[in-house]
Amino acid sequence: MPDAYSGYLFSKIYLDNCIFVNNISRMRSSCLFFVFVFSALGLSAQTQGWFTYDTTNSAIPSNLVTAVYADTDNAIWVGTFEGLAKFEDFFNWTVYRTDNSNLPNNRINCINQAADGKIWLGTLAGGLAILDNGVFTVYNSSNSPLTTNNITDIAFEGNIAWICTDGGGLYRFDGTNWQNFTFSNTGFQLNTCYDVEVAPSGNKWIATLSDGLIRLSGSVFTRFNTQDSDIPHSFVRSLDIENDTAVWVGMGFTENDSALALFNGSTDFTVFAENNSEGIKFRNVWDILITAANEKWIATNDEDFGAILYNDTSFVEYSSFNSGLPYNRVYGIAVDTANVWFATARGLAVFNEKNAFLSTPVQQLLQAKVFPNPSDGNLNITLSPEVYQARILVFNVEGLLVKRQQFNDLSGGTLNMDVSELKPGIYFGLVMGRGQSEYFKFIRQ
Repeated sequence: MPDAYSGYLFSKIYLDNCIFVNNISRMRSSCLFFVFVFSALGLSAQTQGWFTYDTTNSAIPSNLVTAVYADTDNAIWVGTFEGLAKFEDFFNWTVYRTDNSNLPNNRINCINQAADGKIWLGTLAGGLAILDNGVFTVYNSSNSPLTTNNITDIAFEGNIAWICTDGGGLYRFDGTNWQNFTFSNTGFQLNTCYDVEVAPSGNKWIATLSDGLIRLSGSVFTRFNTQDSDIPHSFVRSLDIENDTAVWVGMGFTENDSALALFNGSTDFTVFAENNSEGIKFRNVWDILITAANEKWIATNDEDFGAILYNDTSFVEYSSFNSGLPYNRVYGIAVDTANVWFATARGLAVFNEKNAFLSTPVQQLLQAKVFPNPSDGNLNITLSPEVYQARILVFNVEGLLVKRQQFNDLSGGTLNMDVSELKPGIYFGLVMGRGQSEYFKFIRQ
């Protein structure tokens, strides 16, 4: 990606740092150290190829985007906490809410498309909704065998729908007949399942809340949890399938029960952690998507890591600190013929490295202002309202990192940083957010 700020940033650091160091030999080493540190961190405007649709620049019904799906016509379906939207040709929005349609509930959990082209939705409290020509057919606990109205995932096997629920188990629905699978009739904890995928072989793989990964082959259920296999955790949140011997599994809700693993279909799980994933922690893996090119996109509902791309060789992290991703809590990922779409807690983000149209302008988005300066121990940093997360690094004149702090869920655009533990002197700060970075200097009295 282009390094739009590198020339300005590095020359600015070089000149300002040299002003405050008197010894010539020390000046050279200190200046070079700063150049090395900042270039190694990759701190530049990396918003090229990114754009975010939110309520300020589009008709999207809410910035809290919970699901995204690309249909066979390349239209993008966007599920939010305030309704459903269909987005076509980067300009045209069609919005469905409970107040302008018969959508049963505005909170959308999942989206999929059946073979006949109809769009199926799972809602948080309104059951299952099937959209055809602007009208929803609704199945819920009052007019169908569904025992809960919280639908968490939908997958298709031909004309048969497999439906995961929160509390009601797994359902098989052929358009007329329903079949329900729960603990009471299988012996497995299927009552709360979050993800179901159908393999090319016809096997169904199910992610469960407390019973690990479950495979349904024909009429036989097989469980892979911490007692039956070497899966690290039994709370499976997401999965996707290359084939029956390559199942990608995302686990966890907290840092202590989270992981990403590749399952070989027997008993062996290859776990990806910091030591074999280039320092990335896979916390709260909310979605996994395998593309036609066999790339793996991993969405983390985590404040640090955002989305991760794995190409079977290396990992690439896309976060709000090093890319145009607006926020690191990512709930879903979809791909069309040219773009990658991200459902985030701060809008719908789209990425295409080759598409200049999808580019946030490279002006200074952060607009950092620091006060009071000099500081007596309290430092206020004001940023643009478009910045929802920020990470700040503070270096002393020797080039040593002396403080690091992350701010999440910003409101009002002002950060308050306690620098009272720093010794009096001159410091250099770097603030990162929305894929950009800005340098500032302050004096600790």
